[in-house]
Amino acid sequence: MKPDQAPSAILELVDGPKDMRFAMTARTLARVEEEGKEVNDMTAKNILKVTRYREKGEQELRKMVNELRDLEIEDKDREGLEKRWGGQV
Repeated sequence: MKPDQAPSAILELVDGPKDMRFAMTARTLARVEEEGKEVNDMTAKNILKVTRYREKGEQELRKMVNELRDLEIEDKDREGLEKRWGGQV
């Protein structure tokens, strides 16, 4: 019997700019800061995990947090305009 000749791939899980934990941590930070709350232990651990081996990790995380906060502000502004003008903006 011949071995399987199907193509195969080796996947390597690495932190990258689109890493899900990185994005979720940034989103959580944006929300926590927006609400004026303090970071809990789980979020603090995730911050360490996503920034530890990433070059300029803390700066990149802060950049994403600011971008997410700006998006949320834009969404809230749009919702307010839609309510005021009765439709899509």
